[in-house]
Amino acid sequence: MKTIAGNGKNESKDGIGLDAGIYGPRKVVFYRSPTAKPNSILYFTSEDGCVRRLDIESGAVSTVKLPSSAAPLAMWSLDCAPSGHLIAGCRKTHSLFLIDPASGDIKLLAGSGEVKVGGFADGSALQARFGELSDLILDESERCFFVADGPINRIRRVNLPASLVAVVFGTDQSIARPISAVPFQVVTVAGNEKKLTEIKGSRDGIGAAASLHLPYGIARSASSLLFSEFGSTQIRRLIPQTGMKSTRQPHKCCLSFVTPLVIDRFDRR
Repeated sequence: MKTIAGNGKNESKDGIGLDAGIYGPRKVVFYRSPTAKPNSILYFTSEDGCVRRLDIESGAVSTVKLPSSAAPLAMWSLDCAPSGHLIAGCRKTHSLFLIDPASGDIKLLAGSGEVKVGGFADGSALQARFGELSDLILDESERCFFVADGPINRIRRVNLPASLVAVVFGTDQSIARPISAVPFQVVTVAGNEKKLTEIKGSRDGIGAAASLHLPYGIARSASSLLFSEFGSTQIRRLIPQTGMKSTRQPHKCCLSFVTPLVIDRFDRR
């Protein structure tokens, strides 16, 4: 293992290699663009809400310069589209934004864009409301992306062409029942089961028998979604019911995690 950037201090300071300051890197993604060398640039969000850039070869760390009007925004979740644009979830406004990292131009994709206007509402993108955009991942079709909306116990889909937000799967907090209209199977794929029964509403199963609690990290895996839950020691999978079979062996799993929060695939191009 080799440190390529960061001085070990909790500060956001632009610089080269070990001279740069990185304040609690949160979500890290490889930059994807038709003109960029694969796996040569990383973008990440930090604890202070900044979006930052790391050139892996040179170790140069810089902050994406957003317009002054966007200064109060605190970006948290992040992914990169093949066009080179970044999709970011903001904690303060409970909204999703499209960012051009080169120019700093920013566009509201979903949510109100107003500070502290959150909650839950599906529908047209700008009328939709989110609890907390814990994590997000672009779908393989690149026509929509999925959001882990932790506080309201839901995984949601934002359809880009249609500008619609809808629940994929979730648990209604007030009555503790699954609310997906599409049958899904939820299975645990790794981790021990010490805390599963301790977490309210976190249960494997198919359709109405399954539930989740505070989904936090989310990633793609073939035709399913992997996700972690805040306070859990497990990684779980959400599978559309299309005849797929689970390979889970609950009593033979030897992996153990201490609250896995951020997860991702490493084979994206």
